[in-house]
Amino acid sequence: MGEVFIRWGKQGQTSAGLMDIYAVALSVGLQHDVPLLDLVNSRVALCAATVRRGAR
Repeated sequence: MGEVFIRWGKQGQTSAGLMDIYAVALSVGLQHDVPLLDLVNSRVALCAATVRRGAR
């Protein structure tokens, strides 16, 4: 696997733009031989940190 495409909502929405950026980051990481599990785990940790910060 070397390139990731994600379709998310309508084009122009903020969430669609964020998913486009995430797909590009995944693609670049995979093309540079970063293990997929490492890429996914870093994203999960980022989401968990964001949720914890918002819970205060």
